[in-house]
Amino acid sequence: MYYKKRPELISFVEETYKAYRALAERYDHISTELQNANNTIASVFPDRVPFMDEEDDDGSLRTHRKLPEGFKTNIPKPPLKDLKSVVTTATKKFNNKKITNAAATSKVPKSGLSRKEALEEVDKLQKEILSLQTVKEYVKSSYDNSIAKYWETDEKIKELQEKVSVLQDELGEGIVIEDDEARRLMAEAALKSCQET
Repeated sequence: MYYKKRPELISFVEETYKAYRALAERYDHISTELQNANNTIASVFPDRVPFMDEEDDDGSLRTHRKLPEGFKTNIPKPPLKDLKSVVTTATKKFNNKKITNAAATSKVPKSGLSRKEALEEVDKLQKEILSLQTVKEYVKSSYDNSIAKYWETDEKIKELQEKVSVLQDELGEGIVIEDDEARRLMAEAALKSCQET
């Protein structure tokens, strides 16, 4: 048969089947989890969320679920006090604590330098920063130029490989470069590249 001569088709079908089974298992797992979550929510809030029956495959909803007479839900009661004042008080305490912590950590340690020495140090550091920024710009420019040259060289290689491929197809044979000649050409190209940089 045709597929016996093409083992890659058999392996493709097997891989596709395995992927399908894994997807189906994940779907079943997620579907079950969602159903359980919906049932839990519906049992906690029977008047707000319609209950999904597990046997209902069509997704029809029951209006509510009957709970046993002695069953008490574990829903906390809202506080009787004014909730806004409780939240506002807690927020004020939290913000005061944050301000106190920020003030304690923002103290700058004294350098022990006189005003004149500190100004000289600031001037020296600013000059060093300016020098480093100049070096950074030069390195970035050099990097950008190197990247541009890299892509230009890559495109040229692709063009030349395409020409070689076309010519070899015309001739019907491939020509291989000797190892010694290849080493010589690579060394010349490396030296030329080093001299340019």
